[in-house]
Amino acid sequence: MRVILYNVNSFGGNFEYALMLHLEYSRHPLVEKVTLVMPENAGSSAGSATRFLMTDKPAFKNKYLRKLHFVYRSFINPLRFYRFLKTAEPSVVIFNDFEQLSAIWWSTLFLKLKAKHKFGVILHDPDRDRYFANTWLSRYTMKKVMRIMDVAIYHGYLPNRSYYNNKAIKLKVPHGIYPPGTYDKEFATQLKSASSGRTVLGVIGNIRREKNYDVIISALPQLPSFQLLVAGSRSNSSVDTADYLELIREHDLHDRVTWKEKYLTDGELNAAIETCDIILLYYNASFVSQSGILNKIAPYRKKVIVSDSSSSLNQAVVEFGLGIIVPESNVAALAEGIKRLVLTDQEKINRGWGRYIATASWERNVALTLSAFNNIPMPGIR
Repeated sequence: MRVILYNVNSFGGNFEYALMLHLEYSRHPLVEKVTLVMPENAGSSAGSATRFLMTDKPAFKNKYLRKLHFVYRSFINPLRFYRFLKTAEPSVVIFNDFEQLSAIWWSTLFLKLKAKHKFGVILHDPDRDRYFANTWLSRYTMKKVMRIMDVAIYHGYLPNRSYYNNKAIKLKVPHGIYPPGTYDKEFATQLKSASSGRTVLGVIGNIRREKNYDVIISALPQLPSFQLLVAGSRSNSSVDTADYLELIREHDLHDRVTWKEKYLTDGELNAAIETCDIILLYYNASFVSQSGILNKIAPYRKKVIVSDSSSSLNQAVVEFGLGIIVPESNVAALAEGIKRLVLTDQEKINRGWGRYIATASWERNVALTLSAFNNIPMPGIR
C-alpha cells in the first residue's frame, strides 16, 4: 500500500502531527511507500518530505498582503497537489489539513481522481460551523470537502453535523504522545525567575482568541499566590494582543504575568510546560479542539483545566482524571477551580496520565486507519 500525506503548514500542531504520522507509516509493514507533501519552506525537521506547496511564511509583513497570500495559496496548493496526484501511483491520500476556503472549486477537481486514489481526512477541529462568519457557507464548503472522502478520522469527539452524513467511514483513532525532545535550560531559568516562587498557570502555544485570555487575566486578582505564563506566537495576522496587554495594565498585573509572545522552539516549549504547575486549556465554545498540546503535556503529567464545552479534550480530562472541568467564560468559577485543583493530590493526577498514555499510541492510530482503508474496494471496482 502507498500512502500520501498532505500537510499545508511548515510549523505548529498539525505540522508536528504530520511528522509523527510520516514516521509511523514508514515503519508499518503494509506500507510500501509513504510520501509527505509539505510547503516549500518546510525546514530540516521535515526530513525527506516532498516540498512543492506554497510557503506559509511570506516575507512581507503587511497584514493585508498576508491575507491575500493566504487566499492565493488556498487555490494554488490544491492545484499543485492535484497535478501531483494525477501522475502518482494509486495511493491512500490523507489530508492532515485542507483548504476549506476554496473547497467548492478544488473538491470538484479532485472527484476526477477518485477512480485512482482512496481519500481520507483527519478532523483536528471537527466542528467547522464557524470557519466563515456565515454558518451556511461554512457548512456548505465542508460538505464539499467531505464528498470526496472515503474515511473521516477523528480523536474522541465528532459533533453531529450535516456535512458528516455522507458515506465516509467515521473512524475514531487515538492521538499519539509527542516525545519530550530537547529542553532549553536558559529559557526555563528565565521563566522560573519571573514566577518569583509563585504557583505557575500556563497558557502555552499559539495565541488565539478562543483561549479566553481575558477571562484568565480577570481571574488573576483573585489568585494572589499565582503567576500566569503566556508563551507562544499569534496563530495568524488577525489576532490582536493589545487588548490583553491593556487588561493586564488595568489590573496592575505586570509583575504577575509573564508574556512571551514569540515562536517557541521545541526546547522552549518543553521548558514552558515544565515550568507550569497547572496548564489552562480553557477554550471557548467556538473552538472544538482535539488539542495536540494535551499530548505534549502528557510526559510531564501536569494538572489541567478545561472548559465545559463538548470536545475530545473535555472527554479525555474527565475519563482519565487529568484535572477539572470549569464553566466556560466564568471568572469566578475559573478562580475557584484553580484553587481547588492546586490542592488535588498529584499522585492521583499521575495515575490518570499513566492510563491516558497507555491508550495514546501512534502505532494504533496508523493500524486502525490502514484497516479502515483495507475494507474499502479499490477505486474502479465499486
